[in-house]
Amino acid sequence: MEPIITKTASFREVDNVFVTGIREGACLNTDGNPLALLAPGDEVRMCYIPAARVVKLLKE
Repeated sequence: MEPIITKTASFREVDNVFVTGIREGACLNTDGNPLALLAPGDEVRMCYIPAARVVKLLKE
């Protein structure tokens, strides 16, 4: 098994985050829970939603 590399990012309530340049085999995790396998060309957009109880992955 190859080593698992994790990178963590935090952002403020006023931030809108756009992640591009994703490598093959990357996985989007929230609070340690895998949400989706990502591929090159995918884009991840994140923002703060007050009182949100879930994280939803939107694929275009």
